[in-house]
Amino acid sequence: MKPTGQILECSESEYRAIRAANYSTLKHANRSAAHMLAAMSPRDATPAMLLGSLVDAMLFSPADLALRFVAAPDVDRRTKAGREQWDAFNAGLSDGCRAIDSETWEKAQRMVDAIRANRTARALLNGHRYQTPMVWVDPDTGVRCKAMCDSVLPGVTVTDLKTTTCADAREFARAAASMAYHMQAAFYCDGWRECTGEELPYTFIVVESAEPHAVAVYRLDDAAIDAGRARYKSALQMFAECTRSGVWPGYADHLQTLELPRWALGGVAMVTADDHPF
Repeated sequence: MKPTGQILECSESEYRAIRAANYSTLKHANRSAAHMLAAMSPRDATPAMLLGSLVDAMLFSPADLALRFVAAPDVDRRTKAGREQWDAFNAGLSDGCRAIDSETWEKAQRMVDAIRANRTARALLNGHRYQTPMVWVDPDTGVRCKAMCDSVLPGVTVTDLKTTTCADAREFARAAASMAYHMQAAFYCDGWRECTGEELPYTFIVVESAEPHAVAVYRLDDAAIDAGRARYKSALQMFAECTRSGVWPGYADHLQTLELPRWALGGVAMVTADDHPF
């Protein structure tokens, strides 16, 4: 197919300024359009998000690391000397640069080392394009879309790094479903196709945030990608309709009947002397 999108050469701040639908916005469509609209506004990063961003920067853009993050000095701010040192440090920070405590910085470095020590992950990160920004127009809805790929190995795969509490296949599959990672996978792969004409699979490099920072590499199957594509296409349709109308509704505004989950409807089991398990 003839490419209709574009691979960009731009900074992260320039990419963020592009007005377009992205996964971080569209994933909230399952809750409501109002949640999608709220997701478009800048938000404070949680500690987990900050750790993930730091690992990304260390792994994929080390040349720009100092522009985005810096290790904070380990000082006692209860003392006059410590407060003076801390104030001097903050005064020297450039705009957009985040101070990271030493514990988080060291953890991120250990996670990067663990990723590089994994044979499969290391192979996926050789000969790649890092932090690749893309912009395209969805052919079904006409919505302008954007994505920033962590890594692309042309002719092989689009790769995304995920930090998690547990990289075990069963646990990460649950997390992937809950976080709509299959939606992200389909969105990114379709975006890459719109920009290059190349069909690529989607691969996760998953690293645990706690010791021993175990690493796993997974590829989503076709059924997951198809389900993710249906989900993001539905979200884009909602995005297009709300953009046209200027109305971004939340939950239903009529009275609804609430049904409890089946597990909550059972009675309490009573244990008597006759049927005691011991």
